[in-house]
Amino acid sequence: GRVLLFTHSWLPAVVLPGLEVVEIEPIRSGADYSRFVMRQLPAYIRTSHALITQWDGFVAYPQAWTDEFLTHDYVGAVWPEQPEGLNVGNGGFSLRSRRFMRAGMDPRITNEHPEDVVLCREQRAFLEQVHGVSFAPPQLARRFAYENESPKGLTFGFHGPYNLPDVLDEPTLQEWLHRL
Repeated sequence: GRVLLFTHSWLPAVVLPGLEVVEIEPIRSGADYSRFVMRQLPAYIRTSHALITQWDGFVAYPQAWTDEFLTHDYVGAVWPEQPEGLNVGNGGFSLRSRRFMRAGMDPRITNEHPEDVVLCREQRAFLEQVHGVSFAPPQLARRFAYENESPKGLTFGFHGPYNLPDVLDEPTLQEWLHRL
């Protein structure tokens, strides 16, 4: 549908075809980010799903895409340290349905940070039972992305700066590190 870049600091020299820049207030903390994702982002989503990426995650292998991802309201990397039923989460590279994002705005959900922990662990049962949202099963989530465990094959994307060497060649990685 659209490619949106939410930022408070726009450099017009970095114009990409089809990119819509949305100016927002500065995000100065993780809590600010969580509040934005839970309370403001849903208003901008017009498609059935939105792919959320942070600076340290992106599509790595587009050929790993499957429309099966769209059959769930939330797909994110597996948190291997969490028990089954609470282990699909990671918001830094995640696919979320508009229904999921609107459900996350429910005023009965008062805690907002970190948003992925709140929505995928603390409030998961509530979101499933009250709003009817579905989370991808771990085997499908592992095909979608990885963060804290090594992938078993090609994944659509990833999240986490420690995974950048997996997907960037050394000169590109050095340039990223220099810019950071």
